[in-house]
Amino acid sequence: MKSIKSFTLNEFLASFIGPKATSPKVALPILLFLSGGSLAIEDFGDQRSTADVFVFLLIAVFISFGFFMAFGSLINALTKNDSFIRIVSLLVLFFTTEVIRTIFIALQISQNESAEEILWGYRIVAGGLTGVLFFGVLSIVINDSTRYKLNLNQLQLAQETLLKTASVTQEDLEKNKAQVIESIQFAINQALKSVLTSSDSNKENTKLIVDEIVRVSDHVVRPLSKEFFDEKFNLENLSSVSKRKTFSSFRIFKLATFVQPFHPFALAIFVFIQLIGVALFLTDNPLIATTTLFFYASWIFIVLLFAKKFLQPKLLQINIFIRVVLVTSLYWLVTASFVFFDSRIAGNLELTYSINLFIYFLIIATLIAWTFATYSAIKFARFEILESVAKINEELNWSKAKLSAKLWVQQKKLGTIIHRDIQGALISSALKFQKDVESGQDPNLAIKQVKDLVEGTSNIISAKTDIPDPKVYLANLNELWDGIISLSLEVNEETFEKILHDPTCWETVNDFIGEFATNSVKHGKASVGEVKIELAEDNILRITMVNNGLPLAADLKHGLGSRMILDQSLSVEHKNLPNGGVFFSVTIPID
Repeated sequence: MKSIKSFTLNEFLASFIGPKATSPKVALPILLFLSGGSLAIEDFGDQRSTADVFVFLLIAVFISFGFFMAFGSLINALTKNDSFIRIVSLLVLFFTTEVIRTIFIALQISQNESAEEILWGYRIVAGGLTGVLFFGVLSIVINDSTRYKLNLNQLQLAQETLLKTASVTQEDLEKNKAQVIESIQFAINQALKSVLTSSDSNKENTKLIVDEIVRVSDHVVRPLSKEFFDEKFNLENLSSVSKRKTFSSFRIFKLATFVQPFHPFALAIFVFIQLIGVALFLTDNPLIATTTLFFYASWIFIVLLFAKKFLQPKLLQINIFIRVVLVTSLYWLVTASFVFFDSRIAGNLELTYSINLFIYFLIIATLIAWTFATYSAIKFARFEILESVAKINEELNWSKAKLSAKLWVQQKKLGTIIHRDIQGALISSALKFQKDVESGQDPNLAIKQVKDLVEGTSNIISAKTDIPDPKVYLANLNELWDGIISLSLEVNEETFEKILHDPTCWETVNDFIGEFATNSVKHGKASVGEVKIELAEDNILRITMVNNGLPLAADLKHGLGSRMILDQSLSVEHKNLPNGGVFFSVTIPID
């Protein structure tokens, strides 16, 4: 099973202080939840009805929520998204929002004649740290969800662009087929026109010439032009990408029970911060209480760490119901130790209050633990989707580059063949046919001779181009640039053999080396160039080229050669070397 990559510090901060940190989606649920806890554990006095207390809590939520939105708007207006000031401002916002709610509730409690003295230090510290914890956790969850949607949209946009580019390139290949036929047909028409205008033959022979040469075109040249484009790329399978952006609730729940249900460090820190107010303000000896709290948090960390190491790998093999019970029981086990902390350290609290507080913390700990587990499950599911879309994009990029390489090679080959070979062959064929017919030779024999001539010449289209392999090509370049630049090639035999089995890649490598040599001399005044070819992956070839020439200009302009490289490459990297010279690295597809 794939594992989830842990947050880096930068990713954690980006999620913590992201644009949704001041959203009402962060404030309102937490304020309502904490107010529900206040209703359960606070002593508002017997003389007040439940309805009155409920109204007080709603007013507290309204006031603190209004402060959150106002201060949050100010933070958004005055701070940058990645600034240290924003981090501090959000911490203050989270802290003070819950402090305001806590103070308002404490003022209501103080009106109860039987209420004990309000410990303001405890209220402010405990309330503020609770706000930082709860608002912070929810801010991370919501901002990470936003980042996921943004990443997915970017990947899908890139996917649509790649599909369009690959489709256009494929259409260009199809157009080249038509170009072959049209060019040959044009040559035939020119030949016919030349023959007919200069011929004294009778109409019967003229019609015979026209019909038979057109038939040669249809039955010989047209099939050969199709052979020229023998490779058909199928983009339909690649384009059937899942558009799924969300996941079923049951799948997330199931993933939460085994992907990463235990978060030792996060939960230990959460408990320590949540209880530090109790240790400092509700105990007779804050130093001993804080030390005890530290060991209590360490114990939680150790228990969950062992669970993560030894229990988590076996969870997937257990029935889902038992899995839920087992994980929840472990949460309760580490939370129940709060009874020890409460009764031994915070001894000045009433027993009934301690029990209520214990239940409250039990609920909070369970909810927080499952929130972390669920968040891990969502992150895992998102990771799967992003990974699958990215994989499809890699395949599309590979096909697009391969199509582009084939298009460049075919266009180069097509221009040479049409202008150098076929047009002349057709003209001479037409003239020969006319001569044979007018001399009284059997028309069928004359047609066969013409057909053999055209077919033999047109076979150049489907024949392998006589191009040197990269090693020979480099040797030719060294001979061409003798005394100007010396080029060396490093490639192992296995990689070289693979290149030779892919003619398109073979010719692309030659083109890239030639472009590198030309630019090194023309623009860099280099005297030495080194080329290294290796397999980056099974179907990806990396070509690294280094010279000792002048550095690249800051405003590097792209000419025809650069366009060729960009179209046919999966990735392109270039940089100036610190000790002089220029580094180029490209990756291209290889079958």
